[in-house]
Amino acid sequence: MEHAVFARELKALSSIDLKKDEPGVCALADALKVPFLTYSAEQLKAVEGAFSHSAFVESQTGVDNVCERAAVVSAGGPLVVKKSAKDGMTFALAKREEEISFV
Repeated sequence: MEHAVFARELKALSSIDLKKDEPGVCALADALKVPFLTYSAEQLKAVEGAFSHSAFVESQTGVDNVCERAAVVSAGGPLVVKKSAKDGMTFALAKREEEISFV
């Protein structure tokens, strides 16, 4: 699973609140010096967009997709890398839309 993203470009890691104390993700966030943001299933369900569906994830968490929805809500922008999975982990990437104004 390779994606052309520099660590300094990452603004946050995000997931469902069920994972808020997950040691591996917390350690990664610390190493990358970014916050680890978590959201409830209800917050993730409210995120609009076309997301991958997983019946298994929905049965475990109450929402059909966690990684893509969490990425979009954290970034406040569009999904740029859809869900990829490896070794029981999933990854998705969303881009923050920033506007620069020179006044």
